Amino acid sequence: MSIPPDASDQVLGRRILAGLVDVLLLGLVFVLLGVITGGAHSSSSSASVTLGTGGTVIFVLIAGIYYFGCESTAGQTIGKRLVGIRVRSDDGTPARTRGVAIRTILRIIDVLPLLYLVGFVAMMATGVRRQRLGDLAGRTIVTR
Repeated sequence: MSIPPDASDQVLGRRILAGLVDVLLLGLVFVLLGVITGGAHSSSSSASVTLGTGGTVIFVLIAGIYYFGCESTAGQTIGKRLVGIRVRSDDGTPARTRGVAIRTILRIIDVLPLLYLVGFVAMMATGVRRQRLGDLAGRTIVTR
């Protein structure tokens, strides 16, 4: 699939914005899960939310289901839908379930060390294709 350079820059900006929306939504899930599991604490000057091991496992499962479920059925998470981009196979056809599963699993690496730094470096290194490691392994691409 051929992507004009100006289109890849537009997708990069949209992809970053979509990622922020999705992280915000999952952040809300994190807080809610912390409140439900008793990990929310507050005082007159601060508040915090933590998850124990069980809560962390549940949160990771919810996040994985969110990304896999949205992208394997509609090709879009809520963030991607809001900014008008979608996940497709690298040949331009709708993303295959296997490719979406691979890109979802590799989010664990792409998100390292903080807020998708590895994924961002990979997107910058792949030129106009702007693929993170999960996209490369899953043979997917994000397009408008």
